[in-house]
Amino acid sequence: MSQKAKKALHLCYGVILTLLIALVGVALILSCIGIYKGGNRPFSRESIAAAFDRIDMLVYATMIAIGGGIVLSVVLPLERVRPKATPDEYAVLRRLRKKVGSAVPNVEKKHRQLLRIGLVIVSVACFAWPVLTLCDVSGYGLEDLNRDVLRGALPVLIGTAIVMLLAALVSFLNHRSVQREIAACKQAIAEGRTAPIEEATNENRLEAVHLSLKKHERKSVLVIRCVVLAVAILFIVLGILNGGIDDVLGKAIRICTECIGLG
Repeated sequence: MSQKAKKALHLCYGVILTLLIALVGVALILSCIGIYKGGNRPFSRESIAAAFDRIDMLVYATMIAIGGGIVLSVVLPLERVRPKATPDEYAVLRRLRKKVGSAVPNVEKKHRQLLRIGLVIVSVACFAWPVLTLCDVSGYGLEDLNRDVLRGALPVLIGTAIVMLLAALVSFLNHRSVQREIAACKQAIAEGRTAPIEEATNENRLEAVHLSLKKHERKSVLVIRCVVLAVAILFIVLGILNGGIDDVLGKAIRICTECIGLG
């Protein structure tokens, strides 16, 4: 079989497998919603088994399809193509910046810094809401635990989704900004607007100082990590010695048997 036919076969099989996995995910979500709305105590062995019995054939078919994909990759493997190395755009920008110096203003760099600061501010604001919601214990009780869990999880999920979408947008805007600055540096070099030798030398000195600070910062971070790890190990040992591990095990058993229904 030709390589082109193999690629087409693998592509079709991948599309089918992706659709099956997506259907299993949707079926699991619908089953969980049905279990949740199944009564006052929906999380029991019987209700969970009855809900998942309705989708077991789809799950089995997906598992068989995954196994078939493994067999297909062994029987009809694709030729491994070495991916082309993509240059680091920030490294390219640094090299170009050494050549042009102050001939090209750092407007784009300031824009990227403002984007990062804005992302940090929005992230703090998004996670301050769920923290305040979870700390407000007046709205929680023992009457409807499922409602309380959803009430506490909803702000966390919404805040996480907002931060992830905003981070993706900031990443895209940063990429576009770097591309514009690279194009401006290349145009300046083509026009002969390069940095003087003294300016380039000063910039090299600044870069050496920056690298030295980075090295010192890495050492500091390593020391902090070791201290945190040592403190964590110490508290774990103290918890084992004072019987805290038994309390955690008891709580885990009660959660599994009384709340989630896995017992």
